[in-house]
Amino acid sequence: MASKTQKRPTAKTAKASAASPKAAAPAIKAELVPDQADRDASLLKRRDLLNRIAKRSSLSKGDLRTTLDLFLTEIGAALDEGHDLALAPLGKLRLVRRKDGGETPEGAPAKADVLTLKLRRRPAKDAPSAPSPEA
Repeated sequence: MASKTQKRPTAKTAKASAASPKAAAPAIKAELVPDQADRDASLLKRRDLLNRIAKRSSLSKGDLRTTLDLFLTEIGAALDEGHDLALAPLGKLRLVRRKDGGETPEGAPAKADVLTLKLRRRPAKDAPSAPSPEA
C-alpha cells in the first residue's frame, strides 16, 4: 500500500499567509473603532442641539423645544412612509434599508427598527477650496 505524503508549509507559503489581508484586518479594525469616551464626546444630543439653536435665535427655549420636537416627529414619520427628504442646507436624505425590530412577546419592550440612511451633502460654500496652481 502506498503511503500518503503530507504537504508541509514552506517558508514561501508561510510568508504569504502571514502577509495576507485577512491577518492584518483585525489590527486595522481595532485602530478605526473609537473608544466609548470618543463616541460619547462626538454624540450631539437633542438637548445640545436645542442649546445651539437657542444661542442663534431670539425664540424662547420652550418654543424651540416644541418646534424641534415637531420637526423630528415629522422627519421620523416621513421616513416611516418611505419618503426621501430634500432638506436644504442639510442635504438629501434617502432611506437605503430598513430592518424591523420584529415582534416581541406580550409585555416585553418593543425592539427598535434599524434604518440605514444615506445623506448626500453639497460642499459648504464658505469652505476653503483647494489652492489653484500658479504658473
